[in-house]
Amino acid sequence: MNIGIDIGYGYTKAVGDNGKKVMFPSLVSRGYDRRLADIWGGSKDPLDLLHIKIVDGTDYGEYFVGKLAEKQTSAAFVLADNKLNMDDTRVLLATGLALVSADDTPVSIVTGLPLEQYVHQRTQFSQMLKGYKAVLTFINDGTSRVVEVSDAIIFPQAAGAIYSVIMDDPDKYLLENSYVGLIDIGYKTTDFVAFSVNDTFSLEVELSGTIDIGMSKVLEAVDKLYTQKTGGSKLDTVDLLNLSRKGRIFYMNDYLDITDDLTAVRAEIAKAVQNRVRGVWGDKLNLFNTIFISGGGGIDLYPMFRTFHPRVALMNDAQMANANGFLRIAVENSSKI
Repeated sequence: MNIGIDIGYGYTKAVGDNGKKVMFPSLVSRGYDRRLADIWGGSKDPLDLLHIKIVDGTDYGEYFVGKLAEKQTSAAFVLADNKLNMDDTRVLLATGLALVSADDTPVSIVTGLPLEQYVHQRTQFSQMLKGYKAVLTFINDGTSRVVEVSDAIIFPQAAGAIYSVIMDDPDKYLLENSYVGLIDIGYKTTDFVAFSVNDTFSLEVELSGTIDIGMSKVLEAVDKLYTQKTGGSKLDTVDLLNLSRKGRIFYMNDYLDITDDLTAVRAEIAKAVQNRVRGVWGDKLNLFNTIFISGGGGIDLYPMFRTFHPRVALMNDAQMANANGFLRIAVENSSKI
């Protein structure tokens, strides 16, 4: 079986060649008995109730993952540049693969890293993934799944996203003597890539890079805004996320509304990304036939990119774009074997 999996800083996305796809927040916390919580009902969506046990070699752990971890006061997104050997990465990997795999058969996967991390970490990441094996049990229904990686390919993240859309309609985008670009706005970082279209479709390394700006800046701003407007109060992760998504929260005797502040923050992030990309692409920006916007942040900021270039397009299923591209690469690679 082939699986494309994108273990992002904000969300983990996985899609299999069996048609299954999942997306959940990249949050992990220690698990515990939840029988008291079950009394009060709540969501019945299995993706909101990811309580798992993992036996990974000689290690054993019990975890809440995704939405369930989000509710824990200890939950926090991991923003380290090198997270390859972190327990959270293995938990997110195993959970994503278990949710989309059809059975216990070993899987071939394609995944990715931000462009600059790809240059320095792809070999180490590939070694970690190949031969990875774990037994994962979903506590809520008692089912278990053996997760085993038989083969792993590491790809630059944004290049994975653009690969799928270009191959879907090459005549539309492979216009001779032009460029195609993509700006992939994630939670921690923004990747941008440029491809030249001549005799071949080639990645232009000097026109591609990673910007240490992403939608985590919104959460940082919400934290500061709430503290300033309440005279020093603080929110945990779940309440910060809710405030950033909805723009208001009930405080003391009324709603505290930061909708206008959030609009300004998003505009600042969009402007910062555009300035950095424009600085690298320079006059070549005029030679691009299309610039794609992808990523969860891309969905939020796309309206602010419409004036960046005459042909800017938000990718279909933008938040899943890398995972979809990775799957396509995995399937094509397996057909060559």
